[in-house]
Amino acid sequence: MRTPTSWGGRLLRESRHAVGFALAGGALFACSLITNLNPLTSDAGSADAAGDVAVDAANDATFCAQYADAGPLTYCEDFDSVTDAAALNLVESGATATLDTTDYVSPPASLLVNVPMLPDAGSTSRAYLSHGIAAEPTTVTVDFWLQVENATTGYANVMVINLAAADFEFQLVLQLYPGSYALQERVPTADGGATQVTHSATDFQWDSNWHHIVVTLSVATPKSSTLTLDDGKEVQVNSLDTSWETGVFTLDVGVTSAPQPTTWTVHIDNVLAQLSL
Repeated sequence: MRTPTSWGGRLLRESRHAVGFALAGGALFACSLITNLNPLTSDAGSADAAGDVAVDAANDATFCAQYADAGPLTYCEDFDSVTDAAALNLVESGATATLDTTDYVSPPASLLVNVPMLPDAGSTSRAYLSHGIAAEPTTVTVDFWLQVENATTGYANVMVINLAAADFEFQLVLQLYPGSYALQERVPTADGGATQVTHSATDFQWDSNWHHIVVTLSVATPKSSTLTLDDGKEVQVNSLDTSWETGVFTLDVGVTSAPQPTTWTVHIDNVLAQLSL
């Protein structure tokens, strides 16, 4: 397996087919919940590689086991306590999401998303994990590890923070191209559409290494987003449109949208989220 590195790195609404919710008064989680989003640690996944990894998972059976006592406004999924991807809340169309026990940050598994080239140009492929929390946050932090093994043409959205109310849905999207990335803001308009703004597109060569990504969304005025790649090697801070208010939170991570023709192969591991009210 590859070990994590410690250095850098159309206007359509994302599909909302299936969302798992955690009630604000109780805890529903795929593996365990967290209260603290400190920088992620990782484990090499094998005895041979353990000495080469810069950070570890404290030798726990799973990464998320370290945060089992957290509350309902936090979420953790490390893909290590499930043996079948069907047990996860996945959305799949024109792409597949499976567990991979050969390449991961924390053992024994990560989520592998494969987007094959399809003959139907103009269609959209997606395969991702979706999780919701029945709360309307003022701050959201999403923390995960990403590996891009294959990217040909076009783009793939790999993370979407959704805040949905009765009459709108704000989205903050992490969008990848084969040689760059950007955060994209989608603000609903009165006619039922959305205004789409791309922030700070940044050249970056995806190199098949694991990369640590932290995205923070501040809903309180002045609204802003921050993206940190590889523990500070790359940092984006963006001012956002102020015409929207918070809504109920949902996180989508994997490949949430990849317009054809394109091919993408990505791994996702150690997904953590924290909400503040």
